Amino acid sequence: MPSFSAQANAWQQQAIHIVSQLRPAPVRPSNQVPLTDAEFAVCQAHIAEFQRILADRAGRVTPDRAWLLMPDSSWSWHNRNYGYMEAILLGDRRRLNFLRFYTRFTGFSLYYMDYHRGRETPVDLPADLDAALADRLAVPDAWVHRFVVMMRAHPPEIVVPPPPRFGEIGWSVRGITVNHDTCVYQERIGLLFQSGILAWLSRRVSKGRRPVIVEIGSGFGALAFRLLKLFPEVDYLCVDIPESLLFANLYLGLALPERPHRVVAASEVVTHDTLHGVTYLPNYLAFDALRDVRADLTINTLSFSELTEAQVDAYAALASAMIGDDGLLFEQNQDNRSVGMIECKTTLAKRFPHRLDLAVADPIGVTEGDATLWGNRPVTEILRT
Repeated sequence: MPSFSAQANAWQQQAIHIVSQLRPAPVRPSNQVPLTDAEFAVCQAHIAEFQRILADRAGRVTPDRAWLLMPDSSWSWHNRNYGYMEAILLGDRRRLNFLRFYTRFTGFSLYYMDYHRGRETPVDLPADLDAALADRLAVPDAWVHRFVVMMRAHPPEIVVPPPPRFGEIGWSVRGITVNHDTCVYQERIGLLFQSGILAWLSRRVSKGRRPVIVEIGSGFGALAFRLLKLFPEVDYLCVDIPESLLFANLYLGLALPERPHRVVAASEVVTHDTLHGVTYLPNYLAFDALRDVRADLTINTLSFSELTEAQVDAYAALASAMIGDDGLLFEQNQDNRSVGMIECKTTLAKRFPHRLDLAVADPIGVTEGDATLWGNRPVTEILRT
């Protein structure tokens, strides 16, 4: 659970008081908006498309490029994530209705309302989910208190509620379903706000530009959803391994049905003219498909420090080429050396000549690692454009 710094004790006490007054009601599985028949058919079509992508990758990735294009380190084949992905690939309607119970990208389980700690979400969910999860939703947890404190530092216009579906359970705080994941993604939006990135994107939009955001490691699409809600004018490109990209395609496709959605097929080249709405690009195609793409903002959160150093270096080179002289890379990653993985900032510093480590304005600090902006010229100069 999150901890408060010594400097934030007063805020913590205020949060406890506010939560006691608000009396947040639990958001239960039965409160979720279920899939319609038409939406279920769309999900089935997406799943079939990604089964074809997985087959294409198997025949396309040569041994000399497997180190780069195939999952490795924390995402190697023994990782438990793949059991969940295989469960979704089966296309069961009930699992799709509770898609978020099978997303392990933040390390937190909505099914257990706790970190996974080696536990698995049942492939076959209990018949009465409200009863099965009642004890876990009985009392608002520490993430609700943290969210209340965060809201004191974030203007309401940058707070984007998650969609009321897919198993997004927790507690309702002023109409927002709050859980661990609500907090960590709002933390990232807060960093983008406090660093000036959101204002910088707004200026580009006001000048008639249609910004391009490329997220390397888009997970199930939570950050993309929030940024697309804040900036309807943005074209968003999700890059990830196919097993993860399926989750983003399902989640964003149903949460943002008003947007165009396109999955890039083998041998396609992506250009600025072909980017419109939300584009999904399997990582094994990215290094060839993105040669002509220029991005205003590239993003990575958490996953660079879950890859190998060689993979991070390759993605850093790709991001550097895409942003050119007037774009930026935003990344927030943990130092994972203590658990046998890497610290990615040392590798990134070899590719980017300029960096700006972001100070945290929130009184409770951050839980998801230090955030940095990277550029090919001074970051503060780029932010002034």
